Amino acid sequence: MNIHKAIVYTSCRKQVFKNARKKTSIAGQTTEISAGQRLLRRGINTIRVYGICPRRMIAVQGVASAGVNVVSITDRTPLYQLGPRS
Repeated sequence: MNIHKAIVYTSCRKQVFKNARKKTSIAGQTTEISAGQRLLRRGINTIRVYGICPRRMIAVQGVASAGVNVVSITDRTPLYQLGPRS
């Protein structure tokens, strides 16, 4: 399976959130619960999450509450060494 292709797609608009309410954490969590249920229907029980941010962590909680196992959360942000100041 290619890791860069979407397996399941859903949006806040499909969950009847409109305008400014789409930006709330509750909207993200309910959307991810729906996505988690769709993953389970397709037979996908475990996922890996790449990248960390506060909204993504709320989404991961939503997927986990739907019954999907989250195996790992990894972040591959490079750390640059600036060297000594002159």
